[in-house]
Amino acid sequence: MKTYLNSLSADELARELDAPQYDPRPTVAALGQRLGECHDQRGADQLFEAYPRLVGWFSREAKDPASIR
Repeated sequence: MKTYLNSLSADELARELDAPQYDPRPTVAALGQRLGECHDQRGADQLFEAYPRLVGWFSREAKDPASIR
């Protein structure tokens, strides 16, 4: 996604999407920014979900760190 968005010209990034329900209409650049934000948020969510296991809060993981997925 990053490679594709970086390859676009300023005119292509400024192109409005066909989404008449929004005013103003979103641009390709705005869509790319939103997708990046969602990707970053999912990474933070995954870290938050794994944190208890990473610090050994569960007895099995504390005894056997190799059991962490």
